[in-house]
Amino acid sequence: MSPNTCPECRAEVAANTNSCTACGAQYDGSKVIVHGNDQRFIMNPKVTVYWNGHEVGSVTKGQTLELPVADDGELSFSSIFRRASMHIDADCTTKILIRWNRFTGKMTPLVIE
Repeated sequence: MSPNTCPECRAEVAANTNSCTACGAQYDGSKVIVHGNDQRFIMNPKVTVYWNGHEVGSVTKGQTLELPVADDGELSFSSIFRRASMHIDADCTTKILIRWNRFTGKMTPLVIE
C-alpha cells in the first residue's frame, strides 16, 4: 500500500491522523482512496495521481493510494498515453477505481462504494 500524503505539503502522514505533523494542515477525516486497475492485461501501466496539479503518488494493478483532503479540489490521473481528471468534494471519503476501456484504450476513473 502506498503511504498517505498530505495534500498541502506532500509529506507522508499517518492514516489515522487529523493533521499533518510537517505543516499542521487539519483534516476532518475526508480522504480519497485510489485503487489501481483490477483488469487483466499483458501490460499494466503505472498511473500517476495529481491533487490540484501536484503529484501525490502513483498506482498500478492492485495498489492503493490514500490521500487526506481538507478542501474540494481536482484529482488528475496520467499514464503514458492517457489522462483523466475529476472534481472531488472534501466532505466525504471518495473511493476511485482506475479502469481501462479494452476497445478504445481510454482510462476511466470510476467512483465506487
